[in-house]
Amino acid sequence: MLVLSNKYTHISAEEKKRLLYEGPSPDGAPPSILSVELLLDNSKGKMPIEKDSISIRRTFNPATGKDTFSINGKQLSKLDFHQLLESSGFSFKNPYYFIQQGGITKILNYNQVAFFTFISEVAGTKVYETKRKESLEGLEEIKNKIQKLTYLLSKVDVHLRKLGKDASQFKKYKEKEGQKKQ
Repeated sequence: MLVLSNKYTHISAEEKKRLLYEGPSPDGAPPSILSVELLLDNSKGKMPIEKDSISIRRTFNPATGKDTFSINGKQLSKLDFHQLLESSGFSFKNPYYFIQQGGITKILNYNQVAFFTFISEVAGTKVYETKRKESLEGLEEIKNKIQKLTYLLSKVDVHLRKLGKDASQFKKYKEKEGQKKQ
């Protein structure tokens, strides 16, 4: 979970060090690099990498507090790392790709309402409903703006017609004035 999840992004360097390493090293010195590696079967080609087995590694340097990400030994930026995984169908926004220890028991003990909410979140219907609601609200806002613009256009049209009449009358007046002077 540490390799793929954003859950541990905001913990301090010291907390990461305790999470990844506990106990003395053989020489008694603290580790200089900590890493977690995940090996994935890619025999079905789900990831856009032409290898049957993929190594995903997250490395933490306690001295600098920096994380690095690599796939099959090639170091990637965090953004490139996430984009590559998302291109294969993995979504970092879905918290249910990994269920932590004890999570299954917790899910099995949900009441009907909580279980329905859980299933809705996992299936993405909650996200759909939220986006749908936002879209409908945006559509309603656009309809209101169209109504206001239509009203303003009708007012402008009335004024343009009145100005057209005034311009026509002024032109006639100027012609009569020109004829009187001749």
